[in-house]
Amino acid sequence: MHSRNKWELAKVLMETLNQTQINKFLKLAWTKDPSKLSFGLAYCLTLFMEILPSGPVWKMEEIQARNYKTEKPMILLYRDGLEVVKSLFGNPIFAKHMMMDPKQVVNKDGEWEYSEWMTGDYAWAIQDQLPIGSTIVGVVGASDKSTVTQGTGGIDMHPTFSTLANISLDVPMKATTHSWLRTAFLPIPTFLDCHTEYQSILLDCV
Repeated sequence: MHSRNKWELAKVLMETLNQTQINKFLKLAWTKDPSKLSFGLAYCLTLFMEILPSGPVWKMEEIQARNYKTEKPMILLYRDGLEVVKSLFGNPIFAKHMMMDPKQVVNKDGEWEYSEWMTGDYAWAIQDQLPIGSTIVGVVGASDKSTVTQGTGGIDMHPTFSTLANISLDVPMKATTHSWLRTAFLPIPTFLDCHTEYQSILLDCV
């Protein structure tokens, strides 16, 4: 079995089954073939999963609005931005799709084409200022209009995401590549004793 297929199977087992159910699955004759799986017990699978890189850790901070009370605490969930960049840049999945230097794309008429960020003048200008051997890293941010309540204690939150401009443009467009990492969950508080017209203004201040 291909290593990626093994990983996907292991991920499904860990996310959907308990230890007893995993062991029952691993007793199937199909799994006894050494070429199929590299773990034979749920305990071994758990150990393998625990030694995998965990990625950027989540942090939590409560935001205080002076002189204004909110219906629920304003909790900011976030990851260290630099750690997110390192995680994306060092992910072997993107190794073949990672641009290490700005590139010049010329069409059949000899004209310079601008498509991805690394083909732009600004990328070239920054790279020219860096020491030899250094690589420019472009960070792209995005947000989702939908609110998130699951896994947040029932608190409405607004997710934000980051990816790298160095990753070929066609890769982030595919949701299955997971090239967009969540970087934060911004609180969407409801202010008490406040006129409705001022709610949006206060949200912008937060």
